Amino acid sequence: MDSPLLHRALLALAVLGWAVAFTGFVHARLFASDVAPPRAVMSAQTFSELAAFSAGFLLVLVAFAGSILALLASSQHSATVAIAAAVSGVYAVPVAALLLHAAFFK
Repeated sequence: MDSPLLHRALLALAVLGWAVAFTGFVHARLFASDVAPPRAVMSAQTFSELAAFSAGFLLVLVAFAGSILALLASSQHSATVAIAAAVSGVYAVPVAALLLHAAFFK
């Protein structure tokens, strides 16, 4: 758990999750149609936004869990892991809280 390569991979995964969500949102706004075809549940734009948001959330959630586990299992705390936990936590924790709130407190 004290490998610098693992620490950098966690940070890269957290940044990648943010990038996927942001670029997916921009792509959906610029290139996807906001008109829903007949009998469609959602428009292509909404689907693209939802897919990018979900993919980004899953990447960031894995990075957050890995960062927390690395911080707990490590004998020496690394600044890179702390940054990875912070970068991924800013996205993962509020979204997870919203999802839990929507699931259990309707």
